[in-house]
Amino acid sequence: MRAYADSKAFNRAVETAREALERYESGGRKAQAAALEMLALGLSQCGELLEAVKATQQQAAILLEEGDKTGRARALRSLCRLCAHHRDFEQGIEAASEAASISAELNQSEQALALQLLADCHRWNDAYTDARQVAAQARQLYRRLGDRNNEVCAVLQACHASALGGDRATALELAGEAQDIAKRAGCKSLQGICWQALASLHWDWGRLADALKMAKKALACARRAGNCKDECRCILLLVIMNLAISQCQDDSGTGSQEEQASRRSSRLQAAEELAEEASRLSDVAGDAECSACSLHAIAMVQIQAQRYDEAFRTAQDAMKKYQEIQDLMGILQMFLGMAKILLQARSFEEAAAAAESALWLAEQAGCKEMEEQARAALEEVEQAAEAESSRGSRPRSRSSSNARVPELPNLPKLELAQACDPQLVRGVIEKFVNVLIGSDDLVEPDRPLMEMGLTSHLAVVLRDQLAKVLPVLTPPLPVTLIYDYPSTAAISQLVVASAGASLRRTRA
Repeated sequence: MRAYADSKAFNRAVETAREALERYESGGRKAQAAALEMLALGLSQCGELLEAVKATQQQAAILLEEGDKTGRARALRSLCRLCAHHRDFEQGIEAASEAASISAELNQSEQALALQLLADCHRWNDAYTDARQVAAQARQLYRRLGDRNNEVCAVLQACHASALGGDRATALELAGEAQDIAKRAGCKSLQGICWQALASLHWDWGRLADALKMAKKALACARRAGNCKDECRCILLLVIMNLAISQCQDDSGTGSQEEQASRRSSRLQAAEELAEEASRLSDVAGDAECSACSLHAIAMVQIQAQRYDEAFRTAQDAMKKYQEIQDLMGILQMFLGMAKILLQARSFEEAAAAAESALWLAEQAGCKEMEEQARAALEEVEQAAEAESSRGSRPRSRSSSNARVPELPNLPKLELAQACDPQLVRGVIEKFVNVLIGSDDLVEPDRPLMEMGLTSHLAVVLRDQLAKVLPVLTPPLPVTLIYDYPSTAAISQLVVASAGASLRRTRA
């Protein structure tokens, strides 16, 4: 089982784990727990998160019966991660809290790890004060253990929570403390991460020059550490900063036109050189995350340089890479980039669709800053379309991944009991999918929908339509539905399991 999981043959790992469970059904409880652990790993990698949660809960229950506290704490930490990925933060908080409580009697390092998971769940649940306090507890444990590297990570968690909670002074102080600890530990990679945090804080507060200096220091640390992923992230950050500073200088109107043009050209050239460097790095690393970052950077430079056809193709490639690694913020940013490109091409319907997709994702993710950017983009598109219409011009149309959404069937809303019927639910999903991809062919239940032609924009539409037709589920369908549950079978399994749990609660 472990060999299959390590080689990323997750479907085979799931089959082998299930076979092992059958063999140990009549005894060997520890062996059953081990098989359930591997089953959960395989299921989570195959996108079947609810089934992975069930397997991990069974594993934790067996280890409780066996009195294996260390094993149960480990299982609860895994359960917390799965619940967080499924956006069931309350259950994640419960699992992490119990794991920390168990580990307090056994192992301080494991207790600190559980506290970090708990802090993350609180932060994702918008409980920023709780997140900061729990991260501070983890930091104290790491300090006692002399584990400077993990202490830095815990301090940065507290820093992030403080920043999100609007406490800028505390966030800046904590980022500085993390930098000092990383420097004493002599870890260049962590020093670079701390510089990134400081750069982001200064950037958010409008201190552009300071942010740029710190981003350059972060890049220097990443290079010395030989970390391609961190280097690509730093380069993307520098590209964004160079382009934004260039735009600010353009908007300020200081200097002659020749001076403004010279500054703009210099900034664009610096950004383009950095983007090309990121592309070379991604080729060397062969890593999807590096590739997504480099394509993102190149697309931004092309947009700023008004090379819109190139930018559109690059943005589509970047979108595919972000989908592969399930990077929601990357997908959101690419929707915004495509909206800008399509606006310049006067493809207003497609531009509005891209901006609406970005807005919907930002709202679901609870990202206020990105939500504001998406609203501004949508408003700009609508104003441009109205101006074009008043001039009597006919807007262009572009064949793209954000093409006009076809008219969807008006299906009746399902009752909770109906949503427990796998065939009925799958039928509803398939009807929407057939219309969205423009095909009457039979939908293969286990085939990934994106292989069948469902684009990122249409994936958002599918999730939105299902939310309208299905009863209220707790937790609701995740923002990353199509990435976490890639097939009709996986989506229907999620819906049926959630509806069944909701129905049991109503009858209790």
